[in-house]
Amino acid sequence: MALEYMENKKRHPMEILWKKCGEEASVFRLYGQDLEVNVPDTIEGYPVTVVGAYCFSASNRCPKEGCFLTSVGEEERRIQAPTMPEMAGKYLEKVTLPQTIKILENAAFYNCRNLRCLSVGDQIRSIGSEEFMNCVHLKKIIIRGKTEERNGLDKILERIALDVQVLLCPDGETVESDLFYPEYYEWLNEVTPAHVFDRTIHGEGFRMRQAFQDHKIHLGKYDQCFPKVLVVEPDAVICQIAFGRLNYPKGLTEEAEVLYKKAIEERFDTMIKMIRKERSMEALHFLCDYFQSDGTWISRWMEECIEDDWSEAGVYLMEKKQSHASFAEKEFSFDDFDDLDDF
Repeated sequence: MALEYMENKKRHPMEILWKKCGEEASVFRLYGQDLEVNVPDTIEGYPVTVVGAYCFSASNRCPKEGCFLTSVGEEERRIQAPTMPEMAGKYLEKVTLPQTIKILENAAFYNCRNLRCLSVGDQIRSIGSEEFMNCVHLKKIIIRGKTEERNGLDKILERIALDVQVLLCPDGETVESDLFYPEYYEWLNEVTPAHVFDRTIHGEGFRMRQAFQDHKIHLGKYDQCFPKVLVVEPDAVICQIAFGRLNYPKGLTEEAEVLYKKAIEERFDTMIKMIRKERSMEALHFLCDYFQSDGTWISRWMEECIEDDWSEAGVYLMEKKQSHASFAEKEFSFDDFDDLDDF
């Protein structure tokens, strides 16, 4: 389920090409040694509000004039030329942008094929074209903001048509909502002889991306998409959506909860396969506790986890199995002791 979301807040040495724009800063290129990039909040005292065009792309299209190169670490100092490799393209796996970022210019992450996670604040107001083009492994977006407030997620989802999990973490660590948006496809069909193009969209992911009101997430509209999800989406997607809403049920109505719970109950094998693949103990704990299992399936899952060399899960399931059959939890009546009269 890929629920790991803790932020790496350690500030590693890096070099940043940037430009002063009024009393704010725009970043255009970063240099360093890490696969995970943490862009600083400020550069030389100026808040970083803009990620420049092609900033993280392998295509280096940095502006030639008006930029400074600053070494950022324990202290900041101007330098003449980069001394470290570019942190761009295929060398990036995770990017954490500061809370101050408001604008992502065109193709800022173009061709970042190994980018898996993007963490942003809640101030995103504008995103350019081709922002995440060819970011084929970008599967997780962390929004450091509240679910019910404007946070820029609608702008981000406009640029991502692939499967993506969104975690809302107001403090950057504690998950408030876990929303999954499945992949969708769209194409244009030419209607001849008038040469009119008809737009066709396949997949419920498009409609789920419209579940916003006044640029704020509308959880009710998101949940209303689920009956159609059950018809058109595969079991793994259904489980991902249902698990996220049940595990973090902010704004979840009783009617929607019943539907999500039933969906997982009918796909238990798929759900446990997903948990075993990700080796998520958090997900396993929730599944066992939420569904109040009687233990009939625990033995089989325990054996499968042991076969996968996932010993932590095997031990946990063994304990759950024992607790279901424990003497301590058994209820007794005085009738159980009638046979003692014979002694």
